[in-house]
Amino acid sequence: MPILTLMMIVVGIGLCAWVIFAKHGPSLNAALKSAITSVVVLSPILPLGEGIYQLRDDERYISGQSDVFELINILNQEVQPDDIVLIERGEYSRLFMNYFKADAVLMTLPLPLRGGYAPGEPEIRDDELYPALGPHASYALDWAPDHYRRLWLVAASGPFITDAIRPAERLLTIRYFPIREYTVSQKARAILYDTVDVPNVPSVYRTNYIFGELLGLLGYDLPRGTTYQPGDVVPVSIVWSALQPMVTDYNVSVRISDATHLPVVQQDGLPIATFGHTSQWEIGRTLRDNHGLELPADLLPGEYYLEVTVYNYVTGENLEVRNPELGVVPSNRIATLLPITVQENSDD
Repeated sequence: MPILTLMMIVVGIGLCAWVIFAKHGPSLNAALKSAITSVVVLSPILPLGEGIYQLRDDERYISGQSDVFELINILNQEVQPDDIVLIERGEYSRLFMNYFKADAVLMTLPLPLRGGYAPGEPEIRDDELYPALGPHASYALDWAPDHYRRLWLVAASGPFITDAIRPAERLLTIRYFPIREYTVSQKARAILYDTVDVPNVPSVYRTNYIFGELLGLLGYDLPRGTTYQPGDVVPVSIVWSALQPMVTDYNVSVRISDATHLPVVQQDGLPIATFGHTSQWEIGRTLRDNHGLELPADLLPGEYYLEVTVYNYVTGENLEVRNPELGVVPSNRIATLLPITVQENSDD
């Protein structure tokens, strides 16, 4: 039945009830009076409520933000009850308030003081991120990871928007561990972070793998150790250093593989979650590159291996790798760092 017809019927019933009550009110028993009163009161409210609900589903309501609407539908399936979701752009808030149904905390970040680069302006440094965010957004980004183990950032810009600073995303990337990302458009992205702190001390695991005589892998950290269960996130922090100037932006693959080097989980892309353009790295400077590797929920117990490769995205070719301290030159151009133990789930 068309909604307009139904609304007219409800209003008509209400009017009839009002007429009956007006003429015969004194002679009606109490129960009938209560029923008629309820009909009279609800008859205008129900159509109004239905009208508001229909307005909510009006396609014009999401006009110009269909990418955000699609992202919300993804998050409704992926967000867990103990997560927090931070929205970077205030204009997305109305859409989230209407369509976001996951049982999680939702927070809109204050506007950063700096959101974009001026023409010719040098890239912002890591120590300039808090001033770029401003005190209020900085406080929110410090508070949320202290209270939630999983944090989602709904980012309103992306790596292909060349004048975007992305201070909130960059701060989270250098302090915590990106697990996965959903990108509908460059203005509608959601990144999930594991909020265990990145170590700020020299690496626990020191090494000296050299890739293509260009990049040195000086060390790495695993803040949660080397023993996990299926479905866990393995946070890995790699320490890089440029050995020579580079003209190419190399991709990095950080993965956990079985004994045959078949990855069971991996992250590929520019280091530091697209913020690490190797062609811009200064010789001798060390940089941390954080990865949250989420083990498959059905992964069989056993021993796996943390591996790293560096490759040219255009050609797909891995850089040669060697470790002069160990006398190792892997023919497969894969640096195997250490074993990871996967145990049976304790709930099984």
